[in-house]
Amino acid sequence: MKELVSMGSSIFLQLLFLYIFISVMLLDLNPCNAVIVYISIGVLSLIVGMDLVTNNQVTLTVMRRMFSL
Repeated sequence: MKELVSMGSSIFLQLLFLYIFISVMLLDLNPCNAVIVYISIGVLSLIVGMDLVTNNQVTLTVMRRMFSL
């Protein structure tokens, strides 16, 4: 349960950061550049999130095997 709360709060903080970043910084840029930056941040966030979830699953599996002995 702690993992779900942690993941939910991290997603909320990412969305909050993106909202602030887009509303403040990207509005001063050319709209085409803003779209490119926004998509790049979204793709990088997705890749990092998938990597963290994968590593977390591996860590949980190893810990379960250690404590089941």
